[in-house]
Amino acid sequence: MKRIHFSDDEALFDICTDGVFKSIFTQETPNSRGALNKLLSAILEKDLKVITVTANEPSINDRRERQIRFDINVEFETGQHANVEITVRPNEFETLRMEYYVCKLLLTQGIKGKSRSYRNLEPTYHISIIEKEKLFSDNKLVHRFEYYDRENKVPLGGRTAIITLELQKAGRLAEKPIPNMTSLERWSLFFRYFSLKKQRALINELLKYEEGITMAGAVVKGWTQEEIEAVNAISQEKREMDLIMYAKELKQMERIAREKQANEKKLQKATEKSLKEGLKKGLKEGQQKGHEDILALLDQGYTAKQIRARMKQKK
Repeated sequence: MKRIHFSDDEALFDICTDGVFKSIFTQETPNSRGALNKLLSAILEKDLKVITVTANEPSINDRRERQIRFDINVEFETGQHANVEITVRPNEFETLRMEYYVCKLLLTQGIKGKSRSYRNLEPTYHISIIEKEKLFSDNKLVHRFEYYDRENKVPLGGRTAIITLELQKAGRLAEKPIPNMTSLERWSLFFRYFSLKKQRALINELLKYEEGITMAGAVVKGWTQEEIEAVNAISQEKREMDLIMYAKELKQMERIAREKQANEKKLQKATEKSLKEGLKKGLKEGQQKGHEDILALLDQGYTAKQIRARMKQKK
């Protein structure tokens, strides 16, 4: 394949922008389809060939269409299915959303008819590439989730899997020799640093070693000036949407913090009230018990002086 090289003065785009990702990987061209095949094969750790790509919005054959916030469904030659998406900042219920969509995709497989049953269900994957934040607190670049018995370490053997690729954890790979990297590690660096001019040398080195990345680079190289302007517009819209979403998230976090503080104050007041009532009740019961003890001693013939002496001894 023809060698691809990006010069220092070329303005490249954030490949993690939904529209840019879609523009590179969902075209009906050999390079676009080849890049998608290589990317998904690296993530799923098996050689796969995509035969259909379906976007949740209309396909961007004309990249001037500026849809953002999307995911794509793909079907492989083997009959397996995958949902692939770019996530800039995972929301509070991100993992639940992933589980919902992998189940939804599984249900698209038809098993009706005498000749079909549950055994005909093909593996189904939800793949989420997360750009700006860590979804999990460890330093693992990739997480693969399947159903299993946690206590006994027994897999269920089901047909669904959720895979996350957290690009914020890819930075530590930059010091690793590129020939020693796995295919997925190279893709992770490509996604994270593609648009940064100071990392242009790294990107050009990755292009030498990873065929799928070279194909993706060839797609970008083939864009016309009009298409570049359209992608610029997508990137600008993405930045604006990010700022809006970030502001909403901050507002939500502030609201949650206020609610938590208010609940803590309510709990503190309730605790103080309960404590006061308990002390008051205890004091009253203690006084009542003391009166009863004194009356009992008087009934037994003790004098007031003798009762006072007994009470001093108890103290």
